[in-house]
Amino acid sequence: MKRAIVNFLFIFVLILGIRGNFVLAQDAPQLAEKETIGVKDTKIDKALLEKWKSLSPQEQELLREKYKTLKRMTPQQRQVLKKNLEKFKQLPPEKQETLRKNWQRMDNLSVEERQAVLKNHKRWQNLSHQQREVFRKRYREFHKFSPQEQQRFLEKQKRWRQMPNKEKQNLRRQYKRQGDFHKRQPVKAAPRGKKR
Repeated sequence: MKRAIVNFLFIFVLILGIRGNFVLAQDAPQLAEKETIGVKDTKIDKALLEKWKSLSPQEQELLREKYKTLKRMTPQQRQVLKKNLEKFKQLPPEKQETLRKNWQRMDNLSVEERQAVLKNHKRWQNLSHQQREVFRKRYREFHKFSPQEQQRFLEKQKRWRQMPNKEKQNLRRQYKRQGDFHKRQPVKAAPRGKKR
């Protein structure tokens, strides 16, 4: 559950981070022209130009690539990006910093890990409100466990996922029978007056 929320934030910050870098990549070549022409907001342009010049060639190339990615986006995608950027600007500085850190973590993921994050985010988006609440509840319960209990649970979950479907069905039937058996059996009280 928390992973899904973090995944959403990763994506959100990823989009915002890309947008900020695109602006720099897009404006840098034009800034050199503006600096010689003498535009009113030259101080801002000079600051951006200095930032651009301070980047390594690899960083500049990375920004150019991100800019090309932005250019390949559809107008609708750019509109969503713009809205997200506006939302980001409205957030308190602490929240913005948290999102930036999450974006950096997302940026450090391998391609496979990033795809898994995006896939999980898509799954989360497709859940109903009730399903999300169930996951939130399970998440809270999971984090009440000790670290050892959490590890045991994750190991069992991994074994379950790797188990063939037929074996899973057999275990479900056994569990259901045991549950039905316990429901039918009355709990016997200890006889009164006898000490153990």
